[in-house]
Parts: sequence; C-alpha cells; structure tokens
Amino acid sequence: MTQLIAHRGASKHALENTKKAFEIAAYSNNVYGIETDIWITLDDIWVCSHESNPFNDKKIHINQVNYQDIKNLVLDIPKAKYQDFVNNYLCTFNEYLDVCQKYNKIPIVELKQPNLTKTQLINLIKIITQKKMLYKTSFISFEYDLLNLLKLIEPKIITYDLIDTKFTRNGLGKTGIKHAINLKHNISVRHFLATKSLIKIAHDNNVLISIWTVDKKSNALKYQKRGIDFITSNDINLFND
Repeated sequence: MTQLIAHRGASKHALENTKKAFEIAAYSNNVYGIETDIWITLDDIWVCSHESNPFNDKKIHINQVNYQDIKNLVLDIPKAKYQDFVNNYLCTFNEYLDVCQKYNKIPIVELKQPNLTKTQLINLIKIITQKKMLYKTSFISFEYDLLNLLKLIEPKIITYDLIDTKFTRNGLGKTGIKHAINLKHNISVRHFLATKSLIKIAHDNNVLISIWTVDKKSNALKYQKRGIDFITSNDINLFND
C-alpha cells in the first residue's frame, strides 16, 4: 500500500517547516509521515529549515549563530502564495518530534547540513531516542557519507539515499540504486525516475522506494499502480476522492 508523506509539513496550507505546517499535516488521517529538513546551530540546537538562511536577512545562517540569536527572527516568505502566513518563526526539531509523537506520525528527517560530525550525529540520535522514536524515524539525504556514518553508529537506523539524476538500469556508481543496495539504504527519487523497472529492482533487493514531489492526483495514481512505497507531496489531500 502506497503511503503519503507530507513534504515539509502541510506546505500547501502553511509556511513550510513551521510548527503550524507540521500540526496541519499531523491532523490528517491521510498522512503517514511528516518530512522536514534540519540544521544545527553553533550551540547545538537542531532546527527545521530547508535553507541555512530562511530569514529576511540572508546574511544570517543557522549553522553560524546561537539559537538565542535567531529564535525570535521572523521567517522570510519567498512565495506569493504564502503571503497570508505571516509572523512565522523557526520550529525546533524537538517541537517537530513532539508533533509526530503526539499524532503517531513517522518522522522523515532530511540532513541538509554537510560536514556534520560524528558527535553531532550522536547528539541527534540521542534526542530521537529520548522520544522513543529512533526506529520509527527515516533519515534521508544527498549527503551519502552522513547516512553511512549514521549506519556505523547504529546499524538499525532507516536511511534513504536521495537521488535527483538519471541512471541506468543497474545504477551509476554512487548516485544509483546499486549504491543503496550495497550499503543497505533505501532510495528516494525525483518522481519521473521511478520507472517500473527501477521499482522492480528495488523491491527485488528489499529496498523501499519513495518519490518526490507529487502534487497531481493523476501522477499519484500512476505511481500507486506501479507499486511505489511512498509519495511525498505538498498536498495532504492528494489521496482524497
């Protein structure tokens, strides 16, 4: 059965990666998991944001300041469709986890920040473990070395290689499905890469496959028929009749 993942929360209905977006997604019975992107501040506070500089002042980067310096900064609203969603602030990773825990949603956590240290990843694992959600959480990233390091720290962690490039049937080195199979990762691909043959190869090798980002119902139905495991969407009502 294909499951729906809310992309950065209910990002069609609220500013992405905010607590409000996560809560709207959590209220929906359609949603299996809630995806977010995370960065860490200088004082080791994990926060949810797709960009390192989500504020009006683009010179301020999350990973270069302490949390106290940015927690009261209003987030930039770059898209016209979000103009009604004003006065939004950073959501901490702890707040995000609390929403997932309260409403029994699966956390899907993208590691955006490159060059994270082993100590920082251990810190991240400890936070999730304290919520008793470590083995429910899926980690996704284009930073494959970070996923490998997570697996070294805790082999049972669920990981997904993000793939945004075309590849042959057998995979092209580091960016293909062959890499995922060899390292016991699952894969999350841009939706047009999810051919019937790729899905078959993944499933034949016990690899789960997720796609992003699908907002049209006709596309969702097409991939459901192909047997895709997860669809990531901005629209939490994608599966509604």
